[in-house]
Amino acid sequence: MRHDLKQCGGTEGRPVLGLSPEGKLWQRHNNGIWEELKFNEMYRGYYPPCSFTALECFDQGFIAAGLSEEDGYPCVFQSLLGGVWDQMSLVAASPVSGFWRASGRVNGILCDEATQQVFLLCGNGELVTLPDCPKCVRIKKVADVGILEGYIDGDALQLLLEKGERLRLPLREAVQFRISLDYARQQLAKGGILVDLRGVQGQQQAGEELEGSIALPPMELPDWLGSMAKESFIVFFCSYGINADEAAGYARSQGFVNAFSIGGIKKLFHVD
Repeated sequence: MRHDLKQCGGTEGRPVLGLSPEGKLWQRHNNGIWEELKFNEMYRGYYPPCSFTALECFDQGFIAAGLSEEDGYPCVFQSLLGGVWDQMSLVAASPVSGFWRASGRVNGILCDEATQQVFLLCGNGELVTLPDCPKCVRIKKVADVGILEGYIDGDALQLLLEKGERLRLPLREAVQFRISLDYARQQLAKGGILVDLRGVQGQQQAGEELEGSIALPPMELPDWLGSMAKESFIVFFCSYGINADEAAGYARSQGFVNAFSIGGIKKLFHVD
């Protein structure tokens, strides 16, 4: 019997997994016996060896975070049932800043079930958002000190910081409304709406468009949303992603819970 393990799982046919103070992953068998998963041995030569720092289980399965023993950077892995693990991207991209990688020790993992987005609480004050699309990782510095733990309280993240400080962060400032084009197409096939915020003139000037999209200048967005049902699945895009992201956020603030962005149609700005 292990009493020092942080345990999770055990529902929806999933096993019970545990995280030891030494940074090892364990699994409890039906007879109550615990066995180390020996993650580093299973994935030697495939994933970097890790010392794990956080483990949680959500609707989408297990998520385990650790520090690479090779370079000291964080690594995150996901597994539906705890048997096969896939590494998740921790690289964010920006047309201004380029590409950069999350660098803080992951002390806690949260998940907003409404948007199925995962939040990593890091020891360097970073909040890392992992949305549906691996291209759309978001890294945001929210505190000058480390984040120790936290929980979701309605429409906000409640974060406990070092030295006993607390921070309330609205979820709208943490979520990443971008999604992959593949996921968008699945929903659009069911009756969703694809909106090109460049407008007709912008489409004609660029000579690029996506089949099935409607052209809408950003200044017409409020009136257009006023004619739409709040449950509509709406996907925005533009040239470089800035207007599309802002439109998705604005639509969400108006009660459109299925509003998303696929970024910009220009190369490397997200739309594939």
